[in-house]
Amino acid sequence: MTTSLAETAVYEILTEFAEEWGLDDLELTGSTTLKCDMGFESTDIMQLFLGLQEAFPSVKIPFQNLIMTDGKFVEDVTVQEVIAFVNREIAGSFSPA
Repeated sequence: MTTSLAETAVYEILTEFAEEWGLDDLELTGSTTLKCDMGFESTDIMQLFLGLQEAFPSVKIPFQNLIMTDGKFVEDVTVQEVIAFVNREIAGSFSPA
C-alpha cells in the first residue's frame, strides 16, 4: 500500500504536535481524533491547516468544509478524515473544471 503525500504531511505535522505536547503514550492512527484523543482546540486546528497549506501551496484547501457541516462545527474529526479530505482537494485541483 502506498502512502499519499497528504498522509505523510498529516502524520508529520501531528507527530510534531504529539511530541511538543508530551503525548508519548498516544499511538497515532487513522482513527485517532484531533479533539478527544489529542486535545486539539480551535487554534491547534488552525495551525494544522496552516501547516498543510504550506505543504501544498499550489492547492486551495477549503478546510471549513471539513470542520463545518450545515453552518455548525463538527464534534471531532479523525486523522483519516483529514487525510481523505486533503487527498480529495489535491486530486480536485488537478482535475479539469
